[in-house]
Amino acid sequence: MTAGFTLLELLVAMAVFAIVSVAVYAALSQMLLSRSVLQTRYADLADLQRVLVYLERDIAQAVARPVKGPHGDRVPALQLVKGTVLSLTRTGAVTYPGVASRLLRIRYRVADNALQRMVSAVLDQAQDTRFDERRLVDQVAEFELAVFDEDTWYTDWPRTDQDAAEPVLTHLPQALRIRIQTRAGRVVQHRLPLLSPPADAS
Repeated sequence: MTAGFTLLELLVAMAVFAIVSVAVYAALSQMLLSRSVLQTRYADLADLQRVLVYLERDIAQAVARPVKGPHGDRVPALQLVKGTVLSLTRTGAVTYPGVASRLLRIRYRVADNALQRMVSAVLDQAQDTRFDERRLVDQVAEFELAVFDEDTWYTDWPRTDQDAAEPVLTHLPQALRIRIQTRAGRVVQHRLPLLSPPADAS
């Protein structure tokens, strides 16, 4: 006598297989989603850490050297506008071909929801002066900067109640505070000291 499966047994086996398949697919899908979220968070964290590395180097090598703006106006050695645009002069630059200065003009700003670091080896700028731009972080939700001097935090530097005299143009604050948040929810807050080195006119 030949043994076999009845139709009912086949239906039960197919139902069990379907249930197990759905459970395995759901678990695999959740695992892949979790992996994607973690990769995004790790990428965000790496980007934010890179921002801090750049800022630490730039702040550590900041010098009290004012520059000329594209319209001939005097621009402070360090300038902060509404807590969102930071410009400073720093030393320790790699020499550019045809450029004798060891100094660079650095600018941080958010454009198109991305934090940019802009670099120029030309300190006294003309209207056609170009900056090399590098996107450090994409999908920036918030970007806030403040500088500390004489027991007060300022989002504009030099202070708006000061005249643009030479001591004001060359005076560096004591510290910088940064807060940045990505659209993925990652937040980094950090404080960096400024050493207030002497002016460097090279």
